Amino acid sequence: MKITHVEAMVLKAPVEGISRWRAASFAVPFRFAETTLVKITTDAGLVGWGEVHAPVAPEVTKAAVDVLLAPAIIGKDPRQVAVLWDEMYALMRPRGHSTGFMLEAMSGVDIALWDILGQALNVPVYTLLGGAYRRTVPTYASILHWVEPPELARLAQGYRDQGFRAVKIKIGQDPLIDREKIRQVRAAVGERMQLMADANCRYTVAEAKAMARALEEHGFTWLEEPIPPEDVRGYQELRQAVDVAIAGGECECTHYRFAHLLELGVYDVVQPDICRAGGITACHRIGLLADARNVPVAPHVSIGSAIHIAASVHWAAAAKNLLIHEYPVFPNPLVDDLLEVPLRWEDGVLHVPEGPGLGVHVREQVVARYRTA
Repeated sequence: MKITHVEAMVLKAPVEGISRWRAASFAVPFRFAETTLVKITTDAGLVGWGEVHAPVAPEVTKAAVDVLLAPAIIGKDPRQVAVLWDEMYALMRPRGHSTGFMLEAMSGVDIALWDILGQALNVPVYTLLGGAYRRTVPTYASILHWVEPPELARLAQGYRDQGFRAVKIKIGQDPLIDREKIRQVRAAVGERMQLMADANCRYTVAEAKAMARALEEHGFTWLEEPIPPEDVRGYQELRQAVDVAIAGGECECTHYRFAHLLELGVYDVVQPDICRAGGITACHRIGLLADARNVPVAPHVSIGSAIHIAASVHWAAAAKNLLIHEYPVFPNPLVDDLLEVPLRWEDGVLHVPEGPGLGVHVREQVVARYRTA
């Protein structure tokens, strides 16, 4: 079997109010739910779908696929997924492109290759990863931007009533406002609901220590990305000073980088994004490295499509050390409308698709509707 065609597609879908979203590290305002999809076709008639974690500037990752990655893999056997991952990574290794747009583009190609491999062998992707520890994946409701404390408390209560057993809130807005968010949300949902807080790299180490203690007081599960990911020593200092778990890793790529961070003891919970960190190949390796150090994984998902979520839950199903999985709760046409059979969420869990490969069928008319490049 040979790869005959690789197509990268930019999709942009309207989401009400998204241009007003704010959170601490969003340097470029959102205008759409946007992503880059990757479609790989073979001479055996099999077609695989993947996705790049693209917001913002999906046109850049499309160019990386078109100019760098597609020429390198066309004519190759798509079933050689690990070999092709290493070959793609080597293309830009001398230039230090071990994160960012290059790895995001690779992620989309890698996911599509796993989709083809599963179809070729007539098994789900999770079977290729060693089997499923679970057929349903626990999720938390993810609120992706700043909301004022009373509204946030009302929303969290609503997600609890919908069946979510966990909610993540955005902090990093202002220390006084953040403390009110923590207090009011806990009061609204009660003691049994699991709560997490994401600061999007907003704090100094001293500020993060103070906020961690407020989270500890109200029984939060983790403090996510409290300081910039580059401040590795700061993360080490913070972990030694507080009791609440420190989570992070959504900005990181490759098992090489995660091996280093795990060795340094930077995180209590690691959060790779399958469409950014290097695809299924890299995330499976990251999960094994984390498990060897008894560190749980909590896959990151934010603004993208249903393919992103489908690929991620296959990895989550096969990860022995899964803690919980992110689930964005805003209406998104690229999630809600893209698949012939939508992903099944109920009672706080996502059901893992059971068909060959990713187990999903893309509605190409929806792709055409939102495609811009």
